[in-house]
Amino acid sequence: MHPRRAVDILVSLIGSTHHSCDEPIAGQATEISLEGLRLAIAFDVPEGCTIVLQLNYLENDSVCVGEVKWKSRDGANCIYGVHIKKWSYLDPDLKYLVAKHTFRASRTRPAPLLASPYSLFPPLT
Repeated sequence: MHPRRAVDILVSLIGSTHHSCDEPIAGQATEISLEGLRLAIAFDVPEGCTIVLQLNYLENDSVCVGEVKWKSRDGANCIYGVHIKKWSYLDPDLKYLVAKHTFRASRTRPAPLLASPYSLFPPLT
């Protein structure tokens, strides 16, 4: 599991293997990592479906292809867990936002000490 950052990013569903999208369908990413995101959108997509998303962050667009891994209902919206298979284009500002958070999250937990530092050296004889 990769650390995700809480965000509020406008997302447009622009393609799906389940349904043809004549017009983009607006939604919102509430969490994101380089490998996945949580999507809230008022559109029903089945689990396992491949989708194409356009994310707008700081007025710049990024495009990714993902697979719906899970879904749940929250009022009028469906909430989806999307595994990002490929970034067709990843805007540098969005990449920095996500990478910066991932780096911080990975440094918050110290690595476990598997052995004493002295066990790395052979004993003196």
